[in-house]
Amino acid sequence: RQVDKLFLDLASLIEPWVGRWEWAAKMAMAAAVMTSQRNARSRPSHYNSRFADDYALRNTYLDDDHDGPNLCWLLIFFVVGGAFLSTGFYYAYSSFYDPRQATVLEYNRYVYEWNVTHRAELEKSAFSWRVVSPLPTSTLLPAVTCPSRPPTLVTCLGACDEAAAKGPAGNETEKQAGVCAGRCWQDAGMMPCMSSEAREILTLAVKDPYSEEAQAVPWQPFTISTESDAVARGQRTDDVATYEPYSLLISGVLPSDPPGSWDYGKWTGLPYTIEIKAESGGVERAFLLRDVALLEEVYASANQKMCRVHHNNNWHDGACWDRHAVESVCMNLNYSAAGGWDKGTGVGGPDGPFGCWVSAGGAPDHEIKYAPWCPGTKTILSQFTETCDFSKLEMRIRSAFDPHVRLYTLTDGTFNFGQTPTENWRQGIILICVGAFLYLPLAPIIIIKCSNRRNRRLRDNRAASHMFD
Repeated sequence: RQVDKLFLDLASLIEPWVGRWEWAAKMAMAAAVMTSQRNARSRPSHYNSRFADDYALRNTYLDDDHDGPNLCWLLIFFVVGGAFLSTGFYYAYSSFYDPRQATVLEYNRYVYEWNVTHRAELEKSAFSWRVVSPLPTSTLLPAVTCPSRPPTLVTCLGACDEAAAKGPAGNETEKQAGVCAGRCWQDAGMMPCMSSEAREILTLAVKDPYSEEAQAVPWQPFTISTESDAVARGQRTDDVATYEPYSLLISGVLPSDPPGSWDYGKWTGLPYTIEIKAESGGVERAFLLRDVALLEEVYASANQKMCRVHHNNNWHDGACWDRHAVESVCMNLNYSAAGGWDKGTGVGGPDGPFGCWVSAGGAPDHEIKYAPWCPGTKTILSQFTETCDFSKLEMRIRSAFDPHVRLYTLTDGTFNFGQTPTENWRQGIILICVGAFLYLPLAPIIIIKCSNRRNRRLRDNRAASHMFD
């Protein structure tokens, strides 16, 4: 009844003011009538003045069912508290055994072998490198002889040069002079031609690494690196053995501005092949790092809008792409029983990848690492930064027995030995206490809510029982 009265009062207020829009008042009247009919249909069939108060009282009781904490919040507290409790019990159970100790003991054994044997193997060896492809190649351009120019063409071109000399210096004057010269050649019925003598130019060309030209390239030595290798922070290291790092490092192998350009998502520059030579105890071994592509495009799973926002709007061929550059090169070498160095052999065999980081299953990663930024910097590649300064690219050689390489395998690439039993126990107790704190209010709240609902149901039944007298 209150809703009906509200719509009727609203219509009576609008009608004097609308004037020219009488249809607004008529629409409000129609809405009031429709609402009244709908409310009448929603009431029970036995609704009359005798049971009006009982019906209103019953609706009041039903509305009270929503009093108290919301069921959704109770569910959130239940789920979050359960997550804290389960995680806490897991950490508490993990404190009864110490997998970290086994990892540390094995790592310390590798460190001991490195300090006693394997570091000396690397120190007494000599490593060198050279780029065997592509190589500069001289190309002879033939002489160009143009036909004699008619007098009218010579006069016309001279007039264009005089007009350009009188005009102001700038791109606009040069553009007008070019248009004038082109018109002169067109009027003479000839193509523009400039005579030149035979000359020799240098270009890069792919070469066979074993050709005489490639083998004539001089060797360059590696630089010794003794910088410390980083491990994960925030962990206990007082029981971890220390060692003296030793690896081979080079930079400036590749040009700072390599020739090439992007052509429909493909880098037109030539790939590079680098030959590495290792000498130890009179044994000399050489192997190739083939086809180092400096730049590449990688498919990005994004629609056109997300490609524009997050991927530098590099959209072509109906897909989104990210540009990647060579970030680093790291090679894993193994000292053989015969006294020479070979590529680190993993599950891929002798011709497989021989990167520095080896998984627990014995699979080395690829020796060439790509990233969406340039080597030595964090400059993101985009349509505005098409290439990089590749002279900053670093190439490193590590021994297969390097403790840092072994630590990567032991910790699955995290360089973290794990937590001690005491740390696991403390974290477990803290999480259990937090979960118990979230669970404490749930039991009384649920009991009180169920009790209130039961009482409301009894009152509802007593209030409606006389309707059947």
